[in-house]
Amino acid sequence: MPCLRLSLENKGASSTRNCSMGNRGIGPQNCDAAFIASFVREQGGGKREIHAENGSDRDSSAARRKNFILESLPSRELVIQEVRGDFEGSFALLPSYIQELKSGDAETCLQLLYQDEGHFTVFSGHSGAAIRAFRSTAGRLLVWMVRTFLTGKFRGCLLTASCIDGNNCILPLAWAVVEGENRYSWQWFLEQLRDGVVGDRDSSRANTVLTIVSDRQKGLIDAVSDVFPDAAHGYCIYHLSTNLPHAPKNTPAWRRFWAAARAYTVAEFNEHMEKMKELNPEQYKYVVKLPRHRWATHCFLGRRYSMLTSNCAETINSVIRHLKGLPITYLVEETRKKTACYFYQRKNNGKNITSVVTPYAEKILGSSRETFRFYTLNPSTDVLFQVIAADRTDVVDLSKKTCSCKRWDIDGIPCNHAMAAISFRLRDPYDFVEDWFMTSTYRATYNDCVPPTRGKEQWPAIPSNVVPPRPPNVRIQPGRRKSVMSSSSCLGDISFKTTSRFLRSALFP
Repeated sequence: MPCLRLSLENKGASSTRNCSMGNRGIGPQNCDAAFIASFVREQGGGKREIHAENGSDRDSSAARRKNFILESLPSRELVIQEVRGDFEGSFALLPSYIQELKSGDAETCLQLLYQDEGHFTVFSGHSGAAIRAFRSTAGRLLVWMVRTFLTGKFRGCLLTASCIDGNNCILPLAWAVVEGENRYSWQWFLEQLRDGVVGDRDSSRANTVLTIVSDRQKGLIDAVSDVFPDAAHGYCIYHLSTNLPHAPKNTPAWRRFWAAARAYTVAEFNEHMEKMKELNPEQYKYVVKLPRHRWATHCFLGRRYSMLTSNCAETINSVIRHLKGLPITYLVEETRKKTACYFYQRKNNGKNITSVVTPYAEKILGSSRETFRFYTLNPSTDVLFQVIAADRTDVVDLSKKTCSCKRWDIDGIPCNHAMAAISFRLRDPYDFVEDWFMTSTYRATYNDCVPPTRGKEQWPAIPSNVVPPRPPNVRIQPGRRKSVMSSSSCLGDISFKTTSRFLRSALFP
């Protein structure tokens, strides 16, 4: 028998009350899965706003909290069906949902593929606002690829592509829900990304080489080579470091590997690699077998802007971790809501920036200003300088915006040596920062918006010639799905404590 325990707390007082459903008492003797679902629907129903404070959810307007524990899988799934719809019916809503999204933004790209029998295969999308931001203003052709395994009834995999703006914040670009991760799903997703988002590159920009960063996912390496043959594909250094043989974190050899990956020049790279060889020959042999142009900064074919890891994409995973158990239509809708929130918040943040460049670039320039005061400068021409520091000597060319330390060339923001030359010439350092770090570019990136959607009862009707997709033709494993302990969450004035994160993610994304 499903078990439900309900307790009421009222700011210093505790009492027992009956629910409004016919004043029916709640307890194991008269509570089944259907009653729990209907009770949640009546009491919560998404009528109140959900706030988060200190990592836990609360209802700021409620004077009391109702806590109960759901301990049966049927109860959880019926609650999800009441609030978010059932998994099977969610696939049938996709054609109608696509029409709703396109009615708000005609440039939004959506693709839905069926199998011959009508079973769902792939659903992908690109927000029109993200497309326009990336093509016209984002500038940095740097994209992260990552996959997330879904935990809903039909499992599957969510593929995502994201980039960063001029303030080093994440900008989601595209997503795809696929049956599984393999070369063919990655290749199809990359083709949609190429045709719908990346498009033709502006040859007038300083950088026209697309850079893709990922860990070495199954099938992704070959798919990138097929779809973007001229792209620079870099590996996540963190994933490489975890694969080093017998390499606990923060060992001397482990630190030398990271230092070699960050090195801007060949001399620095070779120095760190030789030290690593002395410290741990086994790890050194593993590293030298890796293609150097995939991970070493000094010889990388594109521009990574010192972004050595795929933390950007993994952050997207962290944001959507509570959405992985949702039915597909609601998974995509909640993802759209988060993207819309990003655009709105950053548009407002851009209005409050007072400097010429973004806070990220301003912080780097400020650090350089504090350092170059101790350098000795020997000018050769008005644009060519020798800069002597305590530990090295470099050459700066202001006309080409280069420095022999390679930091300015790779990151796009003047290094310490360049700042010394710029100061000597009494020039404005902002004139030497690449344009996608400018506040004007940042504001233009988020000048657009992601349109809202109506409730599903107002979505356009499915055309008569369109057959709604059926759920994927996959075998659902019997038994209880994997669950872990989760903190409490609330819907309205009801707070749930459940033994499954699955319920929490499905009800309260």
